[in-house]
Amino acid sequence: MLFELSLMRSSKETDQKLRWELVTDEGTKFSLYVPKWRVPEPWPGKIWVGVALTPNEEATYQCLTREQALKEPNLRFRPITSCVERYQEKTRTVRFKPADEIDDYEIGEPYIPNELLPAKDAQDLMIEVHWEPKSIGTF
Repeated sequence: MLFELSLMRSSKETDQKLRWELVTDEGTKFSLYVPKWRVPEPWPGKIWVGVALTPNEEATYQCLTREQALKEPNLRFRPITSCVERYQEKTRTVRFKPADEIDDYEIGEPYIPNELLPAKDAQDLMIEVHWEPKSIGTF
């Protein structure tokens, strides 16, 4: 299942990251931070985020490095696929952290609302980020 998140104007833009957000029907916020080097320019105002159980331990996907993104900016338009692992329980969310062993992560550490988890006890998830083409440059 994909969820549409909107880019939050200056409310949480940092020097290094942008934040997209949605509020669930239950009122829980889901924010996703993406490093600016990984976001296509001009920045899209909306993204689609998929949260699913990791298919298996041998799942492979290709990460984009900061060096590649700076050298070939068009590669930033590729979707992000990141494996994350359960890290910390909160009241209405679960904090996940990227499972990759790399220096530059393509996403931050999301706090995923319980109601958006594909399984309550999910330990490992696959997060996909797709840029909404019609919203490119609407930020």
